[in-house]
Amino acid sequence: MIGTLLAIFLAAQGIPTLQGTGGTISGTLKSADGTPAVGVRVAAALRPDSLADFATQGALMSIAQSDENGRFTLENVPQGRYLITAGKVDLPTYYPGTIDITSGRAILITSGAIVSGIDFVLADPSVRSNDPYDFLNGRSVLMNPTRFVTVDIKTEDGAKLPVFANSKYPVVRLTRKSDHTQVEMMFSHSSIEVPVQVTGVSEYGVTVENLPDGYVVKSLRSDIADLKTGPLQLQPTAFQLTGPAAAAFIAGLTAGQNGTPPLAPPLPTATPGRIVVPPLPAAPSAIFVTLAKAPLTTPIPSGARVSGQTTETGVRSIYLSDNSGIFYSDGSFEFRGVAAGRHTILLVDPESSAAGPKGISLVVAGGNVVVGEKDIEAVTLEAINMLPLETDSLVTPRPANGRAPGSIPLATIHGRVVQESSKQALAGGTVSINGRTRTMFRINADGRFEIPRLFPGTYKLEVGNFGYETVRETIEVEDEDITIEFSSAKL
Repeated sequence: MIGTLLAIFLAAQGIPTLQGTGGTISGTLKSADGTPAVGVRVAAALRPDSLADFATQGALMSIAQSDENGRFTLENVPQGRYLITAGKVDLPTYYPGTIDITSGRAILITSGAIVSGIDFVLADPSVRSNDPYDFLNGRSVLMNPTRFVTVDIKTEDGAKLPVFANSKYPVVRLTRKSDHTQVEMMFSHSSIEVPVQVTGVSEYGVTVENLPDGYVVKSLRSDIADLKTGPLQLQPTAFQLTGPAAAAFIAGLTAGQNGTPPLAPPLPTATPGRIVVPPLPAAPSAIFVTLAKAPLTTPIPSGARVSGQTTETGVRSIYLSDNSGIFYSDGSFEFRGVAAGRHTILLVDPESSAAGPKGISLVVAGGNVVVGEKDIEAVTLEAINMLPLETDSLVTPRPANGRAPGSIPLATIHGRVVQESSKQALAGGTVSINGRTRTMFRINADGRFEIPRLFPGTYKLEVGNFGYETVRETIEVEDEDITIEFSSAKL
């Protein structure tokens, strides 16, 4: 199963090196009722580098407006990772359709990338006017109220916080008791949007799911109650409606008109042109989770432990050959019970869509390691430029072939381009390398280029320079660096 997931994760890769060449992002924006969202601002915002920076949206690098069919195109987007935003500047909707910036899915733009199919629905808060009852849009916060609840997760006794384990993401899950509606928050996020009833109290059971073996929930509380023994109680935040139809609107809700069930007491109070819904005297606003280490309930398979550290944090998943590991919030990782042999480690960002088919995730770092009988520590992963055309070898353990246990550096191609007749350096131009995607590198004044950090496998190189023939060659990369020279004839 993991092999199948990785095959999907690996379908699109590439870290650009050319500067000044951007890409294009296109898609369709719809309103909540399914109709095209017309004339709405859409922008590409630089994705923050860390969770600590998520409080503020990144700089807007390209801005467009949706047309009469809801379609939009963002052009000349510089290379980088972006959140696609739509609607109000102060409360935008982030692709794939959330107002929580930490849940927005990043889009990778490489040189000349064309990313399409970025289709999403504009959330109500991104179009709602300052008046909670907007006559033009026919919407009201009374119809679909929500509460944002912050979630604080801590560990005891120096235990690390796991954010991925056993091919799953640990989550805080809220289940509404009245209809079993569920909402979840991954550990790398800090808040959760929870649907609540129009009036009265919504009760949610709160659980922590998908913890790895060796962890238990020591305490689970809101700021006013023990959530291990009782429900989380929520109601809408205080708000007011204004406008000439306010009293008629509340009367319609009370009577159950327009398909809305009659409201149960306590009802909002109505005066001519105004409706006020008061908050509960002590409404909870946060959930506090404390995790602790516990004895393992399942024996660890025989084999070594492989552990290391990356500079990546946040929502990540990690695999060693065909096995998932544990990834922690500080960027460290471990695999338990690893069999002897040569393995590939892949670090995946599941919230990024690379320049390729919709839904493809991005491998951001990786490495090779030879495992023997003893544990291996301090394994470091390198940023990935490209993955080979075939990826079976990346999810299948291989023989060590006499290599000592430990990390194996990824290979680099050192190239030189010369004129066919004179054998003099051919300056300028580019080299394209095709693996799972295409990435371009410049040829310097000495006719040289480098393509670093390549996994073993097959790649196709294409050397181009104005006025000279294009040279194409297939390269088989192994563990060692490759030095190669290309000759190009003048046209």
